[in-house]
Amino acid sequence: EYIPTRGELDQLEHADKPMSRPVLSVLMAYAKMEVYDALTSSEMPLEEELTQTYLEYLPPSLRKHFGEKVNNHPLKKEIVSTVLTNNVTNQAGSAFISSMAQFTERSIPDIVRTYLVMEASLGAQEIRKSLFSMDDISETVRYESLIELEDVLKMLVRNVLHSQANPPGFEKIEQYHELLSVLLEHPANLADPEKAETVLTSHEAQEEEKLKGHSKHHAVDGIRKSLRRLRIAPDVMHLNIHKDLEINTAYLIAEPVEQKFGLDWLRERLVDLEPENDWDLEYQDILLRTLDKNKLLSFFPYIMTKYEEFHFDLLK
Repeated sequence: EYIPTRGELDQLEHADKPMSRPVLSVLMAYAKMEVYDALTSSEMPLEEELTQTYLEYLPPSLRKHFGEKVNNHPLKKEIVSTVLTNNVTNQAGSAFISSMAQFTERSIPDIVRTYLVMEASLGAQEIRKSLFSMDDISETVRYESLIELEDVLKMLVRNVLHSQANPPGFEKIEQYHELLSVLLEHPANLADPEKAETVLTSHEAQEEEKLKGHSKHHAVDGIRKSLRRLRIAPDVMHLNIHKDLEINTAYLIAEPVEQKFGLDWLRERLVDLEPENDWDLEYQDILLRTLDKNKLLSFFPYIMTKYEEFHFDLLK
């Protein structure tokens, strides 16, 4: 195996060249070993909600022959750990678990469980199946749509892990699913995007132009627009769960914050920065932690005031 030195990586960066596939494969292997070791060292793979994951791995003939006894397999934990490790790493990327652990200070089992909870709440598996079933879109569009899906999942996972003292269990799936469904159907969220003063990065603006430039509506366009509408979901979820606000009220508070301050945009730009040394990495971590910690505390009281003014105007 071969991993480039820091100097070699710098040369690749300056030449605007990516790492080779063999090197990426080695890095992914190490990432998976770390996740697998953490999962098998915990009891998380044996949680009842993951029984179906285990059963789906086994051949139908084996399940039929042994019946309920298959649940007593001595390697059940290892099997579930392998499936979860491969699924999460393949979908979210090799660096997802390690970076999320660094930014949230949560354990790997907690991060994996939270990812599974948000994945089920969002209906991500169904979205992936839909994207892979489309034979009239380019691989580039399919890839970009899958990346957008994972970006939304990462935002949701990060927010939940930051804002809750205890990571969510699988029992939260129904609650989160209902919340996300209501948010997607929110009238203001379904409004014409051209009439909304949203904060778009240059990349997002280019993607919006691509969607507008299509001669006819395609199912993939609907998926991508829905994913973009869910960028506000973490803040709405926080207000709904922790402040006990209705979804409509939470949206009317959270949406102006993002429009005015572009905090999620700022966070993504911070994440995109590539630290050149340990000092830069430490400063990046401090900025990200500070932004995540103080975002709602600093700005939502101001928006609450504005929201009260909004209600006052309605009563006049």
